[in-house]
This record gives sequence, C-alpha cells and structure tokens, in this order.
Amino acid sequence: MTTVNKNICMRLIDAQKEFPRIVQDQEAKAFGSGRGYSYANISSCLDTILPILNKHGLAVVQKTTTEEDRVGIETVLVSEEGETLSSGVFFVTTAGLQQKGVQAFGSAVTYARRYSFVSFLGLSYGEEDDDGRQASEDAYKGKARAPARTAAPQPKQPAPPATQVSEEEKYFNLVEEAKRVCLDGLEAYKSFYSKLHADEKQYLVKTKIHDQLKQEAANA
Repeated sequence: MTTVNKNICMRLIDAQKEFPRIVQDQEAKAFGSGRGYSYANISSCLDTILPILNKHGLAVVQKTTTEEDRVGIETVLVSEEGETLSSGVFFVTTAGLQQKGVQAFGSAVTYARRYSFVSFLGLSYGEEDDDGRQASEDAYKGKARAPARTAAPQPKQPAPPATQVSEEEKYFNLVEEAKRVCLDGLEAYKSFYSKLHADEKQYLVKTKIHDQLKQEAANA
C-alpha cells in the first residue's frame, strides 16, 4: 500500500534541487550496423542520485515482477519516517529481443530499472530532440554540398542495367534498425536519430515513420 503525505514530497523536492544531469557514458551498437547511440546504465544513475536522496532521508527500492513475456519494475521511494511513494509498475516486453531465456529477462530488467528510476525521479537525461526540424534543414543543405558517402568507382566496361529498387526497399534496413533501437526507449532513439545522414532523416520524416517510432520508443 502506498502512503503519500507532505513530508516525503518535501524531501523529494529538496533532493531534486540538487540532482545533476545524468551523463550518458555508455555506447551501444544498433542492429549490427556501424551506427550507435549513447546511454547511461543503471549503476551510473544510482551512483549519482542515491547519495543525494540519502542525504535528504530518502531511500529507493525497486521491485521486480513478471507477467508472461513481460518484466515489470516498480520504483518505490521510502522516507526515514516510513512513508512511501510508488511509481507504479513499468512493464517491458521480452518478445522480439535477440537474447533468449534468462539473457532476455536480464536485459529487460536492466532497462526497466533504469527507465523507471529516471522517469519517476524526474531526472535530466538524454539529448535534445530535433523533432524532424533538423532533418529538413540537413536535407536542404545537402543539396549544396557533396554527399557524405563516397561513391563507388565507375566500371570501365558498361555495366548491365540495375534492377529498379523502390525507396521503401532502399530504407528497409534503416527502419528495422530504428525499431530495434526503440526497444531501449525514447532517449536511445533520439541519440540514434541524431546520427543519421540527412537523406535517412528526410525519409523517416517524409513517411511519418519518425513520429511513429518516437511514439513506440516512448511507450517501450
């Protein structure tokens, strides 16, 4: 049972005034490509925030629960007087993860603990989201400069006609890769998106996939 009163809320308010921005000091690769994204692991979050909470007479307990192919984490704030404040249960699915069995469970628990802790305490975490605006600007600027990728040398003999590839097929791997990143949440997707080439950003924005992926990541 959760009991909320003025004392625990005031303690949290005082602690939040001292919370620093969480540093994203870890790098992860996305779906086997050369791209990656930055994040902060749960240990970094706890090492940074727990001393401040303890200073203000607060402790954190994280409870784990399972439900079919989902893992749930409840973050509970406890005061010296025994008052509690709960985040509610945050669920993460293990379906579709590359890892299987215990490894999938462990990955889901680690992510859920970090996300629940950061969001519940209102920590400043991650990078700014350009929300598609930068994609349009980069695409416009790209018309006046050489493409970032080096073109393959032209063959000396005429090459056979290439098979027509649709835009959807061309960017299929990009979309699949982005979906995988979404499993790590909104901040991971923001970091991943910021490192894409201008044409890749433009495609995601133009097809409205960018908005869909952000929603999926926010609900992860």
